[in-house]
Amino acid sequence: MIKAVLLDLDETLFLTQRVAFHIENEALAKVGSAPISFERHRQLWGGPVLDKLQFYDPAIDPSAFEA
Repeated sequence: MIKAVLLDLDETLFLTQRVAFHIENEALAKVGSAPISFERHRQLWGGPVLDKLQFYDPAIDPSAFEA
């Protein structure tokens, strides 16, 4: 039985930003895009990823990822 569900939306329990930074750069490499700096990652951190794809690489077409 599930006793609790923890949501950590502001990194108070789990520090995930640095992990997400590495995952983003791995994903960018897989589509042939240049890596982003950690500072750029911090500027883009939070919110829907599809809304920010153009800032990672203008060549990425967000409509290719829509369900």
